[in-house]
Amino acid sequence: MDGAGTGGEAGGSGDDARTERGSRAARGLRAVVPIVCVLAIVALTAAVGRVWYGAPYGTADPARAAERIQERSQRAYDLLRLPEPVAPAWNFLDRRVCRDRGLRDVTGDPEPGVMAPEHRWGVDGVSEGVARPALDRLRQRLTAQGWEHIHEREARGPGPVETGFRFEDPASGDTLDARWNSARRALFVDVRAPCARVPDALADASRDLFDRAPDGPFPDGTTTGTTTGTQE
Repeated sequence: MDGAGTGGEAGGSGDDARTERGSRAARGLRAVVPIVCVLAIVALTAAVGRVWYGAPYGTADPARAAERIQERSQRAYDLLRLPEPVAPAWNFLDRRVCRDRGLRDVTGDPEPGVMAPEHRWGVDGVSEGVARPALDRLRQRLTAQGWEHIHEREARGPGPVETGFRFEDPASGDTLDARWNSARRALFVDVRAPCARVPDALADASRDLFDRAPDGPFPDGTTTGTTTGTQE
């Protein structure tokens, strides 16, 4: 009788211990669930915000970007080796507006404080026989320097003939667009820096950098026309 009683008491103690452990586990789970829910809500909110607003733009000094793309314009002009004297169609250092990267872009509103510096120039009076070898030289150099070919332009039909390409520098994000059009017998080059946010300390100084005709890429003394062109 006493042995049976002792065994029963031991069994009861084991049940109590298991019950206590189960209670502690339940209390721990109840404490963790709200934390997990909060973290999930935060992650979901961040994900929705990223989809809606898009990835944020990095910051860049617009003066340095403008200097870089003008240097690349000059090298492109030198590589094309167009017969001189050239007849400039236009030469303009400009900045393009940048829009949100996310779904909010459907509104079409520009992102404040974000811009993409661009140098656009063109030369009139270039024949197809001059333009195609010139573009081939530029293409070969860009390829050799590791630029990525992202677009090819070739239109030959009942309308004007157009040929050209677009390359992107993986290191900087700069793009170079070169094309020739038979309607005007003109060769055009656009070099653009990627969109970037202008630091607040440089906002005022950057306003005087653009909307002007720069010194290059044409030889000294060459008259340069200017135009704002079409903003895409």
